This record gives sequence, C-alpha cells and structure tokens, in this order.
Amino acid sequence: DDDIDEASPDLDSQIVFTDKVRLQLVSSFTGKDQLFTRLSAGNIGNSFQDETGTREGRFAHDGFGDNNIEIDRLHYSFGLLDGNLKVTAMAVLAAHHFYAETFNAGLNTGGGATGGLSRFSERSPLYRQGIASSSAGLGLNYSIGEKFEISAGYIAPGGSDPSDGAGLFNGTYSAMGQLVFKPYEKLKVGVSYVRGYNNDGGSTLWGGTGTDLASLGFSESTTSNTYGAQFQWDVSSFISLRGWFAYADVSLLDTGDADVMTYAGALVFPDLGKEGNMGALVVGAEPYLTDLEFDDGGDSNFSDDIPLHVEAFYKYQLNDNISITPGIIWLASPNQNTDNDDIFIGALRTTFTF
Repeated sequence: DDDIDEASPDLDSQIVFTDKVRLQLVSSFTGKDQLFTRLSAGNIGNSFQDETGTREGRFAHDGFGDNNIEIDRLHYSFGLLDGNLKVTAMAVLAAHHFYAETFNAGLNTGGGATGGLSRFSERSPLYRQGIASSSAGLGLNYSIGEKFEISAGYIAPGGSDPSDGAGLFNGTYSAMGQLVFKPYEKLKVGVSYVRGYNNDGGSTLWGGTGTDLASLGFSESTTSNTYGAQFQWDVSSFISLRGWFAYADVSLLDTGDADVMTYAGALVFPDLGKEGNMGALVVGAEPYLTDLEFDDGGDSNFSDDIPLHVEAFYKYQLNDNISITPGIIWLASPNQNTDNDDIFIGALRTTFTF
C-alpha cells in the first residue's frame, strides 16, 4: 500500500501585519483598444501556506514577498466583428478569468483587495488552472446576441521560458472553452471545460487553492480534463446567489489516475447598509482529492474527508477612496483530514484606492 501523508503541522496563533501596493496604467492607441500594465509590490508571500501545509484559505491579494516592485500584469485587448469579439493577448500573468465570465461579480476582483478575502471566494478554482506570474497566452470572448457568450483561451506558465519542457507549447499549459447562457438579465449560467498538462509538480494545477493532495505534487507530470458548471442569479438589487462545481479527471503519467472535486455556494448582499458596501457568505470545499488508483494495482491510503471552507466578510465603504473589510475564514478538516485541527483566519483589510 502507498500511504500519502495529508497531516498538517501543529499550529500556534499569530498576528501579522502585511501590505500590498498596485499601480495600474491603462492606455489606448485607437480609443477602442486597451493596454493594461500593472506594477505591484507586497510582503504577504503565500499567506500562511508554509505554516499550515495547505493552500486552503490563502488570501486573494497574496503572492508577493520582500516588497520588491514587479511588472505583474501586461495585457493588450481589442475588439473585432463590430465589438462582438474581444481578443486579449496576455504577456505577463495570463489567466482564464481575465477574458471569460466567472459568475461572481463583486467578489472576483483579481486579487485587488476589494472583493473576496480568499482566493477560493473570488471564483471557481477552475479558472485558476495554469495561472502563474510567468504565464503567457491568448483569450477570446464572443457574444452571440444578448443571450449567449462563447469564450476560449490558451495559457502557458512557461510561455517566456526557452528551456526544454517549457515555452508556449512544450511545457505546462491550460486550454479552456466556456459557453454562457443568459436567459434573462438577472440570471446567467455556464459550462466550462479545461484541458491541461502539468509538469511543475502541481503548483499551477489549482492556482494556489485546495488541499496539498489536490495539487498531486507527488506525480512528476499530469494531464487533466476538468468539467465545470457555474451560475449567478441576482434575485434583487440587494441579494445575489452564486455557485459552482468542478470535477477533474487527472492522469498521473506512468503512475495512475486521480479524481479531484471542488464546489461552493455564495450569498452576496451588494450595497448592504449603503451604496458601495458588500456583505458575503461563501460555503464550499476547495479542490480535494477524492480518488486515486495506481497502475501497478497498489491501493492508496489517504483521507478523503471534505475540507469545508466557510468565509464571511463585510466590506464597508468609508468614502470614495477607503474601504474597511472585517472577515473570518473557517477551515474544517484542513488538508481533507478530520484529524487535523480546524483553522480560523481572522482578517481586517483596509484598502486605499486612488
């Protein structure tokens, strides 16, 4: 039997103060196109992944260390076919959520510290497949009338790397197709498919979300077929329901096969208390391993407990430039193991926008 360790280290409570700064430059050559350049710096790193042993609960605005300034996003977009087709070329930080509908307005802010507290609450982890600071790629979004929308894209985390096993087409990649149906103004539903290849130890399989086992880092290379369904229903101007489900059929090359799942439901209250405020409750399970079979017939021993993620926050818009967001994240059975202690993450996020 192959025992796979999913235990998390013993943890002590700790209080930290972190920062992240972004300078976003938006320019145009024709008035109908957009060149988006972003400089970022911060000191939050990977949140507390090293301490907890899991990617669950990572903050949406993490990812930088030592407050070094970097160009962390460089995109150029333009329209064709009377504006019905939008083309997005991504040279730095390519990701599927930059060109495709994600069914989570207000919470999905691209780590901008005005939406969801965690990476998981921003959007389905399906859209994070292949994302990395070095990712490059192309995304297309085509509107068919007012009710249908088709998106397709290809991204490669090693797109700018000329070494063997990298580049646009010889290394890790993620290709997505999505169909969106909007039966009426307040409701939209979608189905998605992502085909991926991963040779980087699983670091980009779920984009910094999920349990340690879900990344399948114990396999040198994987191919995956991920199927997803999402919806957003704006019940009224003050209540919105969202949800998503994704299932990944993963082949561990020369090793075996695995299944990974993730799902969530969200209740969002736009303009709660006054215009610009927002309250939200997100409940679900970050990506976790549900089945693993080895080609040699050996059985895998691992815990497949559901790693519950519960997140609640309230963004208070103090004025046009400052918002304050208190919130809490509760991780039950972290690393999909009930033997691990629950993790509670409290946050008080202050965002300055100029």
